[in-house]
Amino acid sequence: MKHTLDYNNRKVDKGVASVIGLHNIDSSTAKDIEKTFALYERRNIRSENVSFQLAINPDPSKPEEKLTDTEAVKYALALLSELGYKNQPIVIYKHEDIDRTHYHVVSIRVNENGKKIRDFREEYKLQALMKKYAKKYHYSVSEKTEKKVSKSIIHENKPEQQNNKDFNYTLGNVAQQYRDIFNEALKWKFTTFTQFQTVMKALSIKVDLNEGKEFKLILQGVDKQTGRGVTHRINENDLGIDAYKQMMTRINECKEKENLSSEERKQLSRDKFRISKTIEICLKYSLSENHLYKMLAKKGIYCTLSRGAQDQIFGATFTDTKTKRTFKCSELNSDLSVQKFKEADDNLTGQWHAMERKDFNKLADLAALSSMDENHSEEFSRVEKEDIYNDMESTAMSILETFLNSNIGSNTGKNRKDIYSIEDDILKRKRKKHA
Repeated sequence: MKHTLDYNNRKVDKGVASVIGLHNIDSSTAKDIEKTFALYERRNIRSENVSFQLAINPDPSKPEEKLTDTEAVKYALALLSELGYKNQPIVIYKHEDIDRTHYHVVSIRVNENGKKIRDFREEYKLQALMKKYAKKYHYSVSEKTEKKVSKSIIHENKPEQQNNKDFNYTLGNVAQQYRDIFNEALKWKFTTFTQFQTVMKALSIKVDLNEGKEFKLILQGVDKQTGRGVTHRINENDLGIDAYKQMMTRINECKEKENLSSEERKQLSRDKFRISKTIEICLKYSLSENHLYKMLAKKGIYCTLSRGAQDQIFGATFTDTKTKRTFKCSELNSDLSVQKFKEADDNLTGQWHAMERKDFNKLADLAALSSMDENHSEEFSRVEKEDIYNDMESTAMSILETFLNSNIGSNTGKNRKDIYSIEDDILKRKRKKHA
């Protein structure tokens, strides 16, 4: 849908087209039109081509065929209503970018329940309807017109290939995206279901397990920035793939011992060191679980924290998009343990609850905000909270950027001292700035 709407809205922006009619859409702004169609498109499961666009082209050599805007809208709605689009969102654009004024009528082939509008022999039905309304709207349907009627229904081309492998609902063709991304995920290295979930999370798809008579995977596309679902949850059966079995086969393959060369082992060691240090710094300056996720994602690392009874953290899984590998804490660094995440999440002392506790000393110490003291107001304003989160993030990113660009490659005591020196220097500069 995005390509069809973008095409028409660009014409509107250039002043050579205008919206003259709406049906089941609140306003004529491009944002509202796109939002309405996106709600329907997200419910799509199987259909590859969901965009419907009808072109109405009055013959300029026949003055009697000239339509007023009101007539064009009524004519378009009459045609689409009988084609089965009465309850669908519809927008009618008037195009004047060429000598011949013409109209584009846009709708979507998926209803509010995610089911496809029946379009069997749609072009022939349209021919009959145009003949039916020819006299009423003085739009003649000649033999020549009949032959070209099929061309008046414009099908949106398949979306362009994504540059990356992430799920993107705006590209449409949701089912095929799920299948492609699932196949991409099978190329990554993971040894548990939780690790596979983190891989799919890195590719913007949430995965759950349906434990019925047979184990089945449930997939849902999510927004890259917010992590919120943007499509309906879809069972693997609806995608026509044996997802659970393929995932388990890959897990068993990844559990087998790798035959790495000496150079590959060295590179893996360097990658683990990079990943562990990134996690360490992002964890230290995070103010919530989601804040940690956001900072790690900026460095191409995706995290899943496992929680058990009483919501206690008992495990941490990390997926690195650079190496396409997934790790547990114990596989990365002896200094990185689940206990550190538990401490951050502790209600009484952890930094993830410092805002709630109004622990100004904790916040000031972490973010180097020396201007924050006990005289601070009891509640943080939304802007203050945002500033503190951004300050923490800025500190972590500055430390990591300096550290990772310094070509420190091996995990030695000297190198650990270097990153702490970098951190001290950055915090000193910040304290001096705030003083």
